[in-house]
Amino acid sequence: MGADQRSLSVNMLGPKGSVVSRQFAFNACLSPSTTQPEVMQKCGVHRLLDSALKGYASTIIAYGGALHKWVDLWLSTFSS
Repeated sequence: MGADQRSLSVNMLGPKGSVVSRQFAFNACLSPSTTQPEVMQKCGVHRLLDSALKGYASTIIAYGGALHKWVDLWLSTFSS
């Protein structure tokens, strides 16, 4: 992960055994130790869900089945 926490470098084997480095940029790169509330805050999940409920197109890509937890946490803020 880059020092800016928004990029990731991947080194892979290229032609004839050479090493090829690829750089990828993201809105956020989060470590495995990042807590769920931190993920929601850093990725703007509340804003995206609010927009979706207002009829705007929104996309959240979650790995590991975390999306249902985000939606449950977001909906629980309105049930109290």
